[in-house]
Amino acid sequence: MTSDPPPSGQPPAPNPSKTKTIRFAGISLSAAQQADAIPSPPMVRPAMFARPAPAVSAVTPAVAPTVEAFAELHGHFREFKHATNNALAVILALGEMTQRNPDHAKRLTEVVADKCPQVVAQLRELDEKFRALTGGGGAS
Repeated sequence: MTSDPPPSGQPPAPNPSKTKTIRFAGISLSAAQQADAIPSPPMVRPAMFARPAPAVSAVTPAVAPTVEAFAELHGHFREFKHATNNALAVILALGEMTQRNPDHAKRLTEVVADKCPQVVAQLRELDEKFRALTGGGGAS
């Protein structure tokens, strides 16, 4: 028994003895029934192939910031980072000392009460300088 080749451009007909059948809860579905039961999703262009949105500049001033302005901002950020690390190191050291000797608790609370407002003030100052450089938009 010979089978005729399918017409050109069409896939060969599935061999009924080689099709996969799924059986679940007393229901059997052949491969053809499975394909008919599952709807094909609509063709949607992936976001990475979509048309790009028009460019929006995050910098709103009339003149773009200069390299020198960014260097100055970087210097302020380094100072802020250094001061913050120092304040946190003192607080952590006093915290460890307080664990060993509870008598240091009063000193720890004094340092926390002193250092935290300093860090917040430095952060606000850095934020103001950043906003001045970038045009000052946005909520705080």
